[in-house]
Amino acid sequence: MKILIIGLARTGLGIISSILGEGHSITVIDKSHEAVEYATEKFNVCGYCGSGASISVLRKAGISDTDIVIAATETDEVNLMCSMIAKSLGAKRVVSFVKNPEFTEESGYIKNQFGISHIVNPEYDTAKEISRIIRLPIPLKIEAFFGSDTTVAELIIDQKITDSEIKISEFRKKFTADILISTVKRGKDVFVPNGDFVLRLGDTINVVSSQNELKKLCESLGVIKKPIRSVMMVGCGTIGLYLAKELCDHKIRVKIIEFNKKRCEELLSELPNAEIVYGDGVESGLLVEEGIQKFDACVALTGADETNLVVSMFAWSCGIHPIITKIVSPSYAELLKEVKIDYTVSPALAPAHNLLRYIRHYENCDEHSFGDITAVNKSADGKIEFIEFIADSNFSKKEVPFSSPEFKLKTNTLISAIIRNGNMIIPDGKSFISDGDRVIVVTLNRSGFRNLEEILK
Repeated sequence: MKILIIGLARTGLGIISSILGEGHSITVIDKSHEAVEYATEKFNVCGYCGSGASISVLRKAGISDTDIVIAATETDEVNLMCSMIAKSLGAKRVVSFVKNPEFTEESGYIKNQFGISHIVNPEYDTAKEISRIIRLPIPLKIEAFFGSDTTVAELIIDQKITDSEIKISEFRKKFTADILISTVKRGKDVFVPNGDFVLRLGDTINVVSSQNELKKLCESLGVIKKPIRSVMMVGCGTIGLYLAKELCDHKIRVKIIEFNKKRCEELLSELPNAEIVYGDGVESGLLVEEGIQKFDACVALTGADETNLVVSMFAWSCGIHPIITKIVSPSYAELLKEVKIDYTVSPALAPAHNLLRYIRHYENCDEHSFGDITAVNKSADGKIEFIEFIADSNFSKKEVPFSSPEFKLKTNTLISAIIRNGNMIIPDGKSFISDGDRVIVVTLNRSGFRNLEEILK
């Protein structure tokens, strides 16, 4: 497909990275000559310097035969303008990035009136991700969510689990929770294992299961997470506003430290159930004065990576768990991993999975369908992909047991879970796929699966 990306800030560059290996023809537009030059040299894409709302620039970029236009500048209004003009010039589908909560509430009207196919809100997506992490009843790092209950969690093989090597089949017998080990990371290598795969101390495994079964696993390991009843947030921009509303709706106590006095006044009217404190969250004295040690979780959401880093490190020194940190620079994310800070989130990267799912679904929807993609998540620095499909009536191996000789998966591919009528099934040889099932597949990256039929040999 031919894809045009307008805007080459971190979001735009993140989009290029996420779809680069999908075999598409990518063109970019940005007002900055340096940004265009950087993108074209780094990613080997075609680029044009100018406004994405300019008719002449869009025509130079071949707008009339473009399959998808993605407007990802830093300004909502510019994105909407680019999207409307691109659609009027013949683009088949347009995707617009919108951050403003007012526009988000009106997204249905905007899409219908102006022909915009899909709206992405990275701030809202990031807030939802943080909220689910906070409310999750297990103390494991979460790699992906599917539906309301199915979770992919990360677990390190240490002395609590075994003091020697252990087969995956023996692991499942030792811990009675109904789980499936979908991937193993060992140093720089990543494996999609079978039951005979031998786990070693230091391996990192991805475990697929329901939240309740993962809770059982944590209980058997002696790692229990107490319910989160209070959260301190440092910084409260758009992500913070979305998050605070979500947490207050779930009856979680929220205290916000915000440096901008005018913003504090806005938050007082927007968040009547939250406590708003005017002050500099980087000052440890203020955090202690506001009782940071008494909070169950801390979220650093200021506009500066350095400030978020300092806040998270101080919260870590206070023994708070979990700590969630908004980070733009990948180097800071790596630093936080070294000191065992729990989670980092990036609104520049958050929409990548959303867009990848949309692009793959669009590629397949005009052809005969073998299952719609409803979610795509990447893990292990993009080496692993978790994909959720809806099985439809055209899938050729419906009702065929997985142990049957005619049901063969491609190499490095595994069916991790099946969700049928709201119930999650960890598959074995007797399992099968029925019409309407939600099927979660794990594969090494670059598979490019666009429908369920493609997972088969």
